[in-house]
Amino acid sequence: MIDLSPFRWPTFVGAAVAIGLAVALPLSGASDGAEWGRTFVAVPLGAWALAGLALAVGLLVQLLLNGHDSVLRERRLVQTSAALREATAQLEHLATTDPLTGILNRRAFFDRFAAELRRSQRYGRSLAVVMFDLDGFKDMNDRWGHPFGDFVLAETTRIVTENLRDSDVVARYGGEEIVLLLPETTSEQAQAVAEKLREAIAEHPFRLPGGQPDDVAQITVSAGVASVPLSEALAVGDLIGRADRALYVAKRSGKNRVVVDEEQPAAMPSDPPA
Repeated sequence: MIDLSPFRWPTFVGAAVAIGLAVALPLSGASDGAEWGRTFVAVPLGAWALAGLALAVGLLVQLLLNGHDSVLRERRLVQTSAALREATAQLEHLATTDPLTGILNRRAFFDRFAAELRRSQRYGRSLAVVMFDLDGFKDMNDRWGHPFGDFVLAETTRIVTENLRDSDVVARYGGEEIVLLLPETTSEQAQAVAEKLREAIAEHPFRLPGGQPDDVAQITVSAGVASVPLSEALAVGDLIGRADRALYVAKRSGKNRVVVDEEQPAAMPSDPPA
């Protein structure tokens, strides 16, 4: 069976007109005269010329329509591809971002952390981790409500993010804990960064809900710092555990302070204070 799908009405109209001219002109006698010249298959060449012209016009119109359709199809494909890329980007954003703070979530952070740790160990470069925890966050929620606690967490994240380099990574580790990944950063440098952020948060006016302009809450954070290379072989969980251990020491030591892990083998208790 012949597939006629590529041909549409211009082709058929041109062919019909061509056949009609080739058949009708000789029968009508309009082709009589020397100007029509010789015949081919009993049809004057002039009639064949008109028929060919009609068919050529039909095919030309068909080509123009096909080109227009091709442009429309290409445009639709481009639009569909752009929509798919946008949808994929949105899904990836939702899968890797904490909805409250807008920073990376824990899973996305560990993906970045693993890659940076491999690079650090391969090239012998410094890498530091800082873990922040809001002091008294549970009491804050109980006293002023969870919406205020969410506001404090989001505002704290904003302060942290604005004071970091583009190469640094910030993520919500869980609850009120924020973790930083600082490439090309020594332990001393990471401590200085943590101290700067701790002071910025402590000095920031967190407005109380429904209060007067001067009604502000003093929010503080504790931080634990750990860095590499300090061990021959170190996994992601090891470095996080050391930063978490230093954070626990900061909490036990009075809060609102930064403690640097010295890679001591002491075990971390299971019930750190809030």
